[in-house]
Amino acid sequence: MGSIRLCGLMITSFLAKAARPAGPGFEASALPAALAQEGASDTCGQFRAEKVVGSTLCRCPEGLVTSHECSPVRAGEGKTEFHENDGFIVFHEPGEDTIDRVPMKDCRCDHPCFSFRNVVLKHETDGAVCECKEGRHLLAVGACGAGWGVTEFPLAGASKNCSCELPFDFGAIRPRSPVHVSALNFCAAAGNAYRKKIGEASPFFQKSQESRHRKLMPKTLKRLHLTPELCQAVVAGSFSNSEKKKAPWLEEAAELSEHDGSKGFGRLDPLVGSTLRHHLRQVCHDECTLIVEEVVNTSWDVYYDFAKGLSTEQSCADRVVRRVEAEVLGCCGRACGWSGRSCTSWPFLSQDNQAAWLAECCTEYNVLKNSSREMMCNSVLTQQDAELVSEHDLSAEGKDAAATYLGQDPRLLWTAEGAASDLGSKYHFLDPPPRAGHAVAEELLRQEPNIRQRGLTNGWFVMESAETESSSPVATSFLTVAAAADCETGPLDMTRCSADFKRWQHEACVEGAGWQARKVSKGRGRRPGCKQSAAVHVATPQECLEADPNGFSKIVRGEERLAGEEEARYFEYNKGQDGPPIACYVVSENFPCNFEDVESGAWVLDKLVFVKPLTYH
Repeated sequence: MGSIRLCGLMITSFLAKAARPAGPGFEASALPAALAQEGASDTCGQFRAEKVVGSTLCRCPEGLVTSHECSPVRAGEGKTEFHENDGFIVFHEPGEDTIDRVPMKDCRCDHPCFSFRNVVLKHETDGAVCECKEGRHLLAVGACGAGWGVTEFPLAGASKNCSCELPFDFGAIRPRSPVHVSALNFCAAAGNAYRKKIGEASPFFQKSQESRHRKLMPKTLKRLHLTPELCQAVVAGSFSNSEKKKAPWLEEAAELSEHDGSKGFGRLDPLVGSTLRHHLRQVCHDECTLIVEEVVNTSWDVYYDFAKGLSTEQSCADRVVRRVEAEVLGCCGRACGWSGRSCTSWPFLSQDNQAAWLAECCTEYNVLKNSSREMMCNSVLTQQDAELVSEHDLSAEGKDAAATYLGQDPRLLWTAEGAASDLGSKYHFLDPPPRAGHAVAEELLRQEPNIRQRGLTNGWFVMESAETESSSPVATSFLTVAAAADCETGPLDMTRCSADFKRWQHEACVEGAGWQARKVSKGRGRRPGCKQSAAVHVATPQECLEADPNGFSKIVRGEERLAGEEEARYFEYNKGQDGPPIACYVVSENFPCNFEDVESGAWVLDKLVFVKPLTYH
């Protein structure tokens, strides 16, 4: 074979071999000395570079570097200087003296944006902003410094491995979430299995194929055997061999929650007793029902998101898990009277409803440490039990916003101050951009360490509250309800909650009507504190009201002191109490007691008493 010249001809495999980049695993041909002398005087100019006087180096003009097209040759990309012969491909036929060298096409000195793959300079930005090339819907990778999936980014934040990639490739190379929960794994596994199966029948990722794909959806989804029961097994760590045979594609998703000695109650396995065992069907039931419904409803969107550059995991987080987790968290919070610190309606739920609530709200094995979900579930347990069930909760060290984008904390919204801050300016390339009242983009929450607390402290973010989102777990307590009849309309929005949640909340509201959350006054000046009667231990608040007045009598200075004329009853709720958890007391002429108001946001079950004035004497 003779020498091979470019000249617009197709490059053969021999040329491809000769054009391999220098680096590990590759051998670069040394340039013959005779060729090094030939035509060296104008070599640098071919690359828009200037020759360094008295040397064999080419130097890019100030502010320019070698472009990405220089990467296959020894000149390399992003350099300010290179040997004058390093921008050429050299062809040397073994056994012949003929040598050809061809300048690498488009290898040149250019603006630093051009040193990255598929990246150009964005015009009218004074050279400060790069953007992905137009025409192929390219997306920037994380190394470009503005987050995965942007189409433009500041040059100052880009690092060596920055590039823009095709959406289909992008979805495969994007890093997984720094924190995983089984609900997310279940959705992502379903999405990947769906994409694989539907791809067998229609392998094109074109929007024009949507009609065809939607026709294939029912049959494809049926083959996946998606059921709430499968989801329950995955999130609670009870995925059995029979279920593995039914849905082998879920086996890896279930690994995260697998643990020795599973009793089917996931996180609450250490506490399983006779009461809880009656509610095995309830384990994450509503959550899994919603997840399966959303996976089915969004299967096309998750499938097509992958073609647009989103990983299946990210699409699941955005379209399914965050919404479902937040909605269930909100319903759990309303049903238990979550104050942001404690479940204040817990004493007014029957023991059976307490067990059902725990099974629904607190059995998911993968709860994030310090999330609202963990705090809410632990608030109804003794400290010892809370430590026991929290042993396997997931740490998100350095990522305190993980629970936010997984729905175990309320979403974060930008404030006007935050949108105008340096942080807001830094991330104005993201979608959605920082704007007051809009959600903080997940990519920012992933990029910035411990940004949640910093953002809240500095006033950049606010948590989505009951006023802005009905699924927020921060609830108005029914303890403001004066009479049971008022519970029919109720102060809480339960329209998006299941029948079980509505029933639990309603029954607690009826039981708690007229009771007020207070703290016992310590007494100051002429205002006395509390002369406590004897305690009567009962199981429910109603039993406290019905307790025999003589049960409150107390020996004081050797004499029995009766209650006398009564004004009210009040009780303390003891979570770790052996026997009935309620200690009931009387307020009367012989046992006077004064109370102080407590802001609802500061309600903590262990530090409250519940007071109800009596309408009879």
